[in-house]
Amino acid sequence: MLRIWSTLVFIEKEKLLINQLEPLTEQQLLAINNLQQSSQQAEDALSQGMKALQQSLAETLAGSLGPSGSSGNVANYMG
Repeated sequence: MLRIWSTLVFIEKEKLLINQLEPLTEQQLLAINNLQQSSQQAEDALSQGMKALQQSLAETLAGSLGPSGSSGNVANYMG
């Protein structure tokens, strides 16, 4: 019984809090939308940069193998 009462008190407090919160203004919603778009653009740019870095690293490592296919100093690149 105490658990039910505690749950009901929590629900009532939650309703009270929600009623006191004001909805977001149009300006706040626009700012959130702009932030989401900027974040997506930054994520896309980072992804493209990582792909370019991986390609460059692959080309560097492939170039260090030389025409004979020997590993040369590849171990140095890999740490």
